[in-house]
Amino acid sequence: MQQANSFILQVEGACHKMASTLSIFVWPIGQACCYLANIGDSRIYSSYQGQLQLLTKDDAIMFKERVLMHGGVRIIDKYMLSKVIGMSNLQISVTEKPLREEEIIILATDGFYDARKSIYTQTMAGLSLQQHLEESFQETVKKFEILRGDDFTVVMIKKRKHSR
Repeated sequence: MQQANSFILQVEGACHKMASTLSIFVWPIGQACCYLANIGDSRIYSSYQGQLQLLTKDDAIMFKERVLMHGGVRIIDKYMLSKVIGMSNLQISVTEKPLREEEIIILATDGFYDARKSIYTQTMAGLSLQQHLEESFQETVKKFEILRGDDFTVVMIKKRKHSR
């Protein structure tokens, strides 16, 4: 992550001062633990036994913005990223996590997890209970993608049971 950040800081031309979010999941072969890191508001979730848990914390600050609406002024919550790849003096923390059999790890940008806010948690938690996980996941992605085509990235990883 530091090397990617250093590279982006040195880019000139049209991509000068580019910024990005990044989530990384590393699962060393044969190990029962994994390593997580994220910058920005891309997220890493765990879906296990019907429960969804957010494993990362967004690097964002909330502020109030006044918006002129027909008939008056409305104040809305807006978020601004406080850490991004492409920022000087970037601090990165890595978390170690045990990985359980049948646990599903989901890496997602805000275009995915915000697409269906009202049912996101229930839908993604339910994945861990599906018999045909791959098909269910593909259907979910298609449904969410219709609502939100921009900034839409999602990856799913599942630790299988050991065959004995």
